Formats: sequence, structure tokens, C-alpha cells
Amino acid sequence: MRTGRDLRTGAEWSLSSWRDADDPSAGDFRYDMDASGSPELHIWREGRKTYRTGPWNGVRFSGIPEMTTFEDMFEFRFTDTADEVSYGYRDRAGSPPSRVVLNESGVMQRKVWDRATGAWNTFWSGPRDQCDSYGLCGAFGVCNVVDAIVCSCVRGFRQRSPAEWRMRDASGGCARRTPLRCGGDDSDGFYAVRGVKLPETHGSSVDAGASLEECGRRCLSNCNCTAYAASDIRGGGAGTGCIQWFGELMDTRFVDGGQDLFVRLALSDLETTKTKKFAVVIAAVTTGVALLALSIGLLIWRRIRRGQEATMFEDILRGECPTYHLEVIRAATGGFCPKNEIGRGGFGIVYKGEMLDGQEVAVKKLSAENRVQGLKEFKNEVDLIAKLQHRNLVRLLGCCIHCSERILVYEYMSNKSLDTFIFG
Repeated sequence: MRTGRDLRTGAEWSLSSWRDADDPSAGDFRYDMDASGSPELHIWREGRKTYRTGPWNGVRFSGIPEMTTFEDMFEFRFTDTADEVSYGYRDRAGSPPSRVVLNESGVMQRKVWDRATGAWNTFWSGPRDQCDSYGLCGAFGVCNVVDAIVCSCVRGFRQRSPAEWRMRDASGGCARRTPLRCGGDDSDGFYAVRGVKLPETHGSSVDAGASLEECGRRCLSNCNCTAYAASDIRGGGAGTGCIQWFGELMDTRFVDGGQDLFVRLALSDLETTKTKKFAVVIAAVTTGVALLALSIGLLIWRRIRRGQEATMFEDILRGECPTYHLEVIRAATGGFCPKNEIGRGGFGIVYKGEMLDGQEVAVKKLSAENRVQGLKEFKNEVDLIAKLQHRNLVRLLGCCIHCSERILVYEYMSNKSLDTFIFG
């Protein structure tokens, strides 16, 4: 079915979650289309926004680059006319049946029927990680899930409340360092934030017929315009069409395959940026010779080290413990989503996950302190656990070694752990 709005009659096509897995009455979450700017899909919980997909960019929703990997299985249909704004899809000929589910926890899931196992496999789910939580970094903040501190301010802005940011609460967002001048010889310019899910487009202006260059000129001539971006990325390149924002930029995050966002700054902030870049270049050239010598020595050492690690890893592959790719484990746990956490200790965190074949697993992800443990010690530990298989012990299904990551995958025991019965 479609998700969207009939602009003539006001009719709305949306999804609502079940109360729980066994109760189909309406739950707390709703999934609908916001057509008040560049159309995008939102998840709501009791009137509060919890997640958004980012705007449609002619190919996919800006915040879901994974959609392009499904094109051989599904035909995506997006309609944006004077009468209707809607999104839907159809399974391509020969592809297995699929469905989109808004579950009782407020997670969108695309499931595909596996005829071999007779079960639904989850191909994608969102929110995928904490950066997909709506408004996590506040206005003019940008979220990066690979950083230890995920929230930062867009260049030219500073933390609105440093005390709250120190307590890891960035929802208050960021404030502009230098006021915009708007016109004149020493006017404003734009800073390009590369590879992001575009900010919330509610109340934005869209012109599909304008070029990206014209979009920038229009934004600069409007004192209320704070940023612009391409509305259509079909055909590659910088894109075409024009989205303009006229207020705060909310819910921006870095994402693989993301789009470019051009944020308006005072010219002095842009010149500061250029000066800093020039200083960095000079410093890099000055120390280049010494760094080159150091790099060569480090490269030789790393090759020797990698050779040792490769030998260790091959030993594990030949051993009794199967191995998993990190992306398989990441997909099974929803990107190590905090909602899937079922335990933690000195070793790290344990997540509940579901593999593509439907098997439930417990994923033990070693903490940063334990990741420094050598590969040799980790291999010995895996070998030992793999050999200690017993019907009364939880079974080790496999392991994962990826860069500094050390992960163990166990079968999931639904009746919790022994300490629950010992200590109540």
C-alpha cells in the first residue's frame, strides 16, 4: 500500500504499530508522510517525533542509502504531484515476497520471505543507531556515530550550553558564532558539509527546476535562508533541483553515501577556515620529511605485525570456531542498538540479535579495555570456549575479528542467566 497524503481530499495513508506482538490493537507508534517541504517519512510516538528518513532525492530517501542495494528486488514508487504525495514499492518479478513492518517498539523493518527456511528475514531496520534518534544533537548540530562523542557543531557554530554538552546532553544544539551580514561586499558565503542525511525539511522551499548554482544564489539573496542542497541526485554529479532552509537545521547526521549540505556562514568564519587550512598545509610540508621516514619504519613494522595476525586468523578459520563478518553481526543487532542490550560487565556489553536465518543469538562485544588484548590471547580463549561444549553450557556459535573488534557469538538463552536464579 501507499504511505502518504491525498492533497485534494486530505486523506492520509499511514501505518500504526500493534500494542504488542500478540495484540493487534493500535500501539504507541505511527509512520506517516510529511509533505510540508521536501517530502519525507516520520515515526511518531504519542505526538513526539522519534525518527525520520530524510527527504526523497529522486533515487531514495536521503537517510537510507541502503535502499539502492535493494533495487534489483523492489521497485520503489514515489509520487509528488499537485494531487498526491506518496511512497510505495512493488516486488520485482521473480523476487521473494516482502513486507514493511512498524513493530511495537517503533522500529521500521523491511522483511523478505525466505522460502528455504519458511521465515521472514530482516533486510533493513530503522532507526539503525543512536544518530537516528530525532534531534539528538539539537539545532545546527551534526551526529557522527563513529566518534566517541557523537555530537558536534557545524563549522561556524558553538555549543549553546557547554555545561549540558559536558553531561552528554546535546539536545540544546548550537548557536552561530558570527551574525550573518546579508548583502554588501563583505557578505556571507557557504560551507559544504559533505555526506549527510539532509536536515528536517518541514517548512523548507523546494524548486525542482532550479540548478544547484541558482539555488545558492537565491539563498544568498534571501536574508532568512540558512542552507541549501540539491533536491535530486539522479544522474550523478552535484545534483539538480533546490531545497532551501529558512531556520534552524535539525536532525543532521553523517551517513555513508550521504548528500552535500551548504550551510550559510559569515565571511569572516569562512576566511578563518581558509587560514587554518593554509596553516595546516604549511605545517604538513615542514614536517613532511621526518614523517615520511617515520611512516616507512611504521609500515615495515605493521606489515610484519599483519603477517603475524593473518597467521593467527587463519588458525582460527582452520579451527573449531566458525567466523562471522562484522556487517552480519551489526545487522543482527541493529547496529549494536542500545535497545538490544541484555547485559554488561568488565568484559564489555552483550546484545540480543537475530541472524538472517531467524536464529536468536547473544553477541558479546568486548570493551575497549579488553580489545587491547593480543590476538594470540583471544585465539587461545576462542579455542578453549569452542572445545568446552556441553549440553548444560551455553553454546559458542562463532566469533568475529575485525580491526580492533573482538566479538563472540553465543546461542541465546531465553530464560536469562544463572545469576538471576541465584541472586533473584
